[in-house]
Amino acid sequence: MPSGNNDSGLLSESARTLENDFDEMERIRASLAKFNSGAEINLEQAQKLLAKFGETGLRIADQLQVLTRALDGGRERAEAAREQVAQAVELIQKKNQQRLALAERLQALAQRVGQVSASLGEISQSGQDNAEQRGKLPGFQDQLAALADEAVKIREEAKAERFKDLEREADTMADRLKFSGKKIRKVVAAQQ
Repeated sequence: MPSGNNDSGLLSESARTLENDFDEMERIRASLAKFNSGAEINLEQAQKLLAKFGETGLRIADQLQVLTRALDGGRERAEAAREQVAQAVELIQKKNQQRLALAERLQALAQRVGQVSASLGEISQSGQDNAEQRGKLPGFQDQLAALADEAVKIREEAKAERFKDLEREADTMADRLKFSGKKIRKVVAAQQ
C-alpha cells in the first residue's frame, strides 16, 4: 500500500492539474463559442482548439483515474486507522475495567485492614493484661498475614498490568502488614 504522504501528494497534485485542465477547457470552449457565433476565427485555429480540447479531455480522464486511486488508498488507510482506533478503544476500556477492579479490591482490603487494626487497638487500649487478651493476639497475627498475602497478590497483578500507582500502594500496605505481624509475633513470643 502506498504511504500516506505519497497519496496526499498525488491528491493535491491531481487536484491542481484537474483545476488547470478544467480552466483550459473553459478557455477552449469560450474560443470555440466565438467561432460558432461567426466572430473572426480561422478554420485552422478552430481545428487546433478542437485538438487541444481532446488532449485536455484525455489529461482530465487520466487525472480522474489518478485521483480515484489516491482516494481509494486514502479510504483504505482511513478504514485501517478506524479499525486500529476501535481496537485501541477496546483495549483501553478493558485496561480501565481491570484497573478499577484492582483498585476496588485494594480499597476493600484497606477496609479489612482498618477493621483488624481497630480490633487490635481495642485490645491494646483496654489496659488489661490477662490471658484472654493475649490469647487473641495469634488470631490477629494470622489475619494480618492473610491480609499481607492478599496485598502481595494485588501488587503482583498491578505490576503485571503496569499499574504503578496501585502496585506501590499495595506494596506499602503489604510491608506495613508484615511489619505489624512481626510486632505481634514478638509480643506473643515474649509472653510465652
